[in-house]
Amino acid sequence: MELMGKFPWYTGWGLRIQGRKLLFVGKHGRSVVITKETGFFRTVALVPENPEEFRRRIEISIEQVP
Repeated sequence: MELMGKFPWYTGWGLRIQGRKLLFVGKHGRSVVITKETGFFRTVALVPENPEEFRRRIEISIEQVP
């Protein structure tokens, strides 16, 4: 999981599929990109209100999984 820069304006808004990437673009702000080893979509990008806090909470949740 990593923080990325802003999506360019020409990406548009909404759900986007680019090959094996799934993008959820609700605004053109910083994004959180999750890379997976399995599944059809190997890369999932989200644009939350607070990307740093979102990433921190996801990492805490992953650590708590047995």
